[in-house]
Amino acid sequence: MLGRRCPSCAERIEPAVLFRSRPCPSCGARPSWAALDQAESVVEALAARWGRRRVWAYAVLGLAAGVAGLVPLLSTFVALAFMLALRHAVLVEPLRWFGPARRFTTSFTLQLWLATTGLVTFALDALLGMVPVASFALKGLACLATTALFVEAALWLLRNRVRREAREGPELEAWEWALPTAALGGTLVATGGAVAAFVFLVHVVTGLFR
Repeated sequence: MLGRRCPSCAERIEPAVLFRSRPCPSCGARPSWAALDQAESVVEALAARWGRRRVWAYAVLGLAAGVAGLVPLLSTFVALAFMLALRHAVLVEPLRWFGPARRFTTSFTLQLWLATTGLVTFALDALLGMVPVASFALKGLACLATTALFVEAALWLLRNRVRREAREGPELEAWEWALPTAALGGTLVATGGAVAAFVFLVHVVTGLFR
């Protein structure tokens, strides 16, 4: 309940007012979610924490995905497990520094980005499984690349959004509202690619038994 009260006058604020980062109807104060010095500390701590884990995390992922590549499509599940674990360990905490609107749009965008990179991983896993001899190694590299793409792009987005939240406040620009829509478009394209890769794989496999 306290989360729906103005931090200045403690009067109740309607969720729509809070979500759109409008001034408090009672006192006119606009919620402030992160001071600039706090934001820079969050960004530095985020970079330092991931910097200490980056090398061994990617090394473990590459090895695990390569071994899992011996089983059809298992590398995809390994990569998704790593993406979800890294999302929870690295990407969730900075979201609490955002106002409601930016927290929603950023979180939704990251979820769609996770789905997109997961689908790309699936498509690559399906197609690389048809490469003779070295398919497991290629699968490991593909999973490593897509997971790194997900994490590093998400970190860049979060660092950028935290700084903007501190410098310019919680009110969103129009393009920030459009960001989840663009991410949804990427997810739909990746879905089409994953379906096409799976159909092609099934066609090849069934052709071998004719």
